[in-house]
Amino acid sequence: MLWDLRSGKIVQTLETKSPVTSAEVSQDGRHITTADGSHVKFWDANHFALVKSYYMPCSVESASLEPKHGNKFIAGGEDMWVHLFDFHTGEEIGCNKGHHAWSCPLCMFLTWRGILRFRI
Repeated sequence: MLWDLRSGKIVQTLETKSPVTSAEVSQDGRHITTADGSHVKFWDANHFALVKSYYMPCSVESASLEPKHGNKFIAGGEDMWVHLFDFHTGEEIGCNKGHHAWSCPLCMFLTWRGILRFRI
């Protein structure tokens, strides 16, 4: 469920099969990223329509959309790795296997030099 922080009223319910473990509004305000069960989903933030849904290789606890161009996203969960995916195809394009603890919550951001980083 999404609430209006000013009024406390529910404004929308996003239908998912599993409980949502993380939700994030993109920096440009266009997408809501959710992680639920083995899925990462991207919703239109204005109309709340499902834009994309990707099945992940394991249960996912957290996901974050790349803030500048929105063409990549990261997801982390029970395998304790941080996976990097192409937003448009869902193809895994990288994986940080050096992390050995739960990978949530995740946050993707750009440094002032334009370097893409993620924070666990």
